[in-house]
Amino acid sequence: MKVLFVTRKYPPMVGGMEQFSYQLIRHYEKVHDSQDQVDSLVLGKKQIHLLWFFPYVVFRLLFTSLSYDVVHLGDGLIAGAAWLPMKLQKIFFPRRRPQYYATLHGLDITYIQKFYQYYFKGFCRSLDTYICISSHTMMSARLAGINNTVLIPNGVDVSTCNDVSIQSRDKSILQKRFSLDPEARILLSVGRLVKRKGVLWFLQNVFPLLSSNCFYFIVGQGPMEGILREYVDNLDESLKRRIVIAGRISDNDLKLFYNTADVFIMPNISVPGDMEGFGLVALEASLHGLLVFASKLEGIQDAIEDQKNGFLLDSEHTESWVAPLNHYLCFSDKYEGKRLAFSSFTKNHCSWERVTRNYRDAFKRLSQE
Repeated sequence: MKVLFVTRKYPPMVGGMEQFSYQLIRHYEKVHDSQDQVDSLVLGKKQIHLLWFFPYVVFRLLFTSLSYDVVHLGDGLIAGAAWLPMKLQKIFFPRRRPQYYATLHGLDITYIQKFYQYYFKGFCRSLDTYICISSHTMMSARLAGINNTVLIPNGVDVSTCNDVSIQSRDKSILQKRFSLDPEARILLSVGRLVKRKGVLWFLQNVFPLLSSNCFYFIVGQGPMEGILREYVDNLDESLKRRIVIAGRISDNDLKLFYNTADVFIMPNISVPGDMEGFGLVALEASLHGLLVFASKLEGIQDAIEDQKNGFLLDSEHTESWVAPLNHYLCFSDKYEGKRLAFSSFTKNHCSWERVTRNYRDAFKRLSQE
């Protein structure tokens, strides 16, 4: 089987979709059968380069896609590049044409910009199969009239951590850098700072009610960063000194946080037109041995299984968050077994090797139907 992967989001650019494409292609090259051929067509530049990359993809598909059995497009937007090649191939080469797949992430369907919705409905809904990264994404796709869907949740790169770092939470570096108390418990949130991430809600409604032995580190950038900094600056000193908005940090510093923090906080809230497609950072945190407390909302529920690799809590319900977090802060030693078990579950059930085999099996099964 010959497979062509096409994506407009790829390293060295940074982001969740970039990592998705990179991990999928890299691991597919490892698990494919020896007789398979795997090629890729990727854009690792800023999205302004879509002005030339999109027509180039159309051109390449028109003149080379017949040599492939499967063409996979990395998201809903780039899926539109297959519209013209598919139309012509169905007319002139109905038996020789490849099967076209696209992976749908949350915003591929729910992004409310009118021009995008017209474009998506007109050019991006005619592929053979759509792979959804979460149950909520699949439900949204079907509500949008896309029924030829398959569910394959995303995975996590298990090679990024080791058992020593999971079992030993050495806080000495962070304690020196931020003058933390030796007994302090570290809460961590990582991700783009947008409204749906719920960080402001958490600061306003939950953090003031938590035990004073915890510090909250917020990693990431985005349109909410200024609002968050202004809010924290106006807090009482007893709260303000325990909140650090780190902004964008290096990969080494992110690894330090993952190997040091105790709890990962993902307090998402519902925002119309801006759903959480999956929740990859929660998987990464669980893998590294953090206890994950996350909103029971949208695609997060496919990344975190309650009591198996984290705790799912009611979104925007203060007491649902305060009670379990304070219980952990008071009796953290009792959670050590759960922490290690949750990390092991994520490693065994959510690896990219497993996800990529699911893609390969879907390509083979659906192409033979």
